Amino acid sequence: MTASRLTAERPLPLRDRLRAIDADRADRQTRLIGALNARHSGALTLAARAAFARDRRAAGAWIGFEAGGQRAYVAPLLVEGELVRLTGGDGVPDPALAARLLPAIEPLLAALETALGEDLRPSALVTEVPDDLILLRLDASCARHTIRHRLLIALAGAGEVAAAALPAAPPPALVNTLRARWRATIPAPAIPAARRGTIGRGDLLLLGIGPLVARLSIPGRDTDVAARLEPSKGSMTLQEDLVPAPDTDPSPSAASAPPEWDSLSVPTCIEIDGGLLSAQDVAGLAAGSVLPLPQTGGTLRVRVVAGGTTIGSGELVAVGEGFGVLFDRVATRGEE
Repeated sequence: MTASRLTAERPLPLRDRLRAIDADRADRQTRLIGALNARHSGALTLAARAAFARDRRAAGAWIGFEAGGQRAYVAPLLVEGELVRLTGGDGVPDPALAARLLPAIEPLLAALETALGEDLRPSALVTEVPDDLILLRLDASCARHTIRHRLLIALAGAGEVAAAALPAAPPPALVNTLRARWRATIPAPAIPAARRGTIGRGDLLLLGIGPLVARLSIPGRDTDVAARLEPSKGSMTLQEDLVPAPDTDPSPSAASAPPEWDSLSVPTCIEIDGGLLSAQDVAGLAAGSVLPLPQTGGTLRVRVVAGGTTIGSGELVAVGEGFGVLFDRVATRGEE
């Protein structure tokens, strides 16, 4: 079912399901990635992103650092192009190996010190770190774009992040004052062409129960990126994988027989206009960055686009374990 009149199950506005998000943690993770990503350390270029469980499993041991009254942990995964583990064959951390690796990863540690605004002082070797820490992966590549070093970094969810300049040459002052909005596009079930003209206010477009993954268009970026929406948290998180470009010609092939009108469906998507981003904001975005969704009083407004044309707008609502769009405005023929 795509669009239907509301009957037994009434959709719930998002404000009725919202739970608090740790805004400080999300903000710090985003600013840490921005401070470390696309920075230069000598001949090396750094790339930072959020780390995942598979990255954590690769860490045999962690070097603990004191950093201005807080703890930071670093697990070298790749040094000088070679895989490394800070443990011996018995799984016990090897202090001598850790000491030998520190000079090689010093440029990455220096970048981390710059981001934190604190000196890092080695204090211990541990095999596990607390689960509630922010987990980042920091890569350093040479001029041939070959990754030479890779560190896993665990940091507290609260704390300061030093302001960092743009990693590339600063743009003209006027350019840096400009702001542009990001746009998220979420695929939706195709709407039958015969149903298109009967959609009205109060109709519901069901989006299913899977995760909401959007194609995110960011001003200043040539390629769209994937973003996972978490409406109940009021945010979305950028993903590493790029979203494939949409099909530019959804019409049937000229060689195929024309479809029956009753069976023809129109490709449909949901669009969300986000907040304003500056040039500095765009430069700092990477996988793991968190962007707030543009909610007003817990309501997330969206547009419904079918066949490249806006056919209406409404509110993103919760329907059971899934989501849908409750139409409160439908475009007239003249508006289309």
